[in-house]
Amino acid sequence: MSSERAQATEAPRIRTAVKADVSVLTRLLMDSFAFYGQAIPPASKTREALERHAFCEQPLCEVLLAEFEGEAVAFAIFGPVFWTGDLSPAIFLEELYVNKRARNRGIGRMLMAHLASVAMERGCKRIIWNVDRPNSRGIAFYERLPGAFRLNKHAYAISGESLADLAALASG
Repeated sequence: MSSERAQATEAPRIRTAVKADVSVLTRLLMDSFAFYGQAIPPASKTREALERHAFCEQPLCEVLLAEFEGEAVAFAIFGPVFWTGDLSPAIFLEELYVNKRARNRGIGRMLMAHLASVAMERGCKRIIWNVDRPNSRGIAFYERLPGAFRLNKHAYAISGESLADLAALASG
C-alpha cells in the first residue's frame, strides 16, 4: 500500500500544538477570522501573538490541533479559569474551529472529547465556552454534546479606549 493511500485512510488525530505549529495555526486562525466575518489582521501579527501568548514561558492559552489526511484542519484554544460556583478549576474554551474541508467528519467532537480528557486530567470539573447567537450550526453542535447545557448568563467584553478609561478609574 502506498504511503499516499495509507495517509488518505488515517483517522483524524488530536495533539497539543507546539511552537513549530505557529505557521499552520496562523493559517487556520486566518481562515476562522474569515469564516466568522471578523476583521482579518496581518498574518505576521497573528503569528507574533501566538508566539507571545501561547508558545512562551508562561502561556496565557493552550492549543489543541487536529490533523486529518496529513493536514492540520482544526484547533481548540483554551485556558484555565476558576469557577466560583463551586470553587473549582475549569477550562474556558475560547475558540473551536474546523476548516471547511474537514467539517462533518466528527473532528469538532473529537476536539471536545480531547479537551474533556485534559480537563479531567487537571482536576477540572467543567468546560465553559461561548457561542455567537447567529452561529446556529455551532449551537446545534454544542447542544448535541452529552450533558452540555446553556448557562443563564450574558457575555460581556470591554476593550480599546473603554478599557483604558475603566483602568484609569483605578488610579483615582
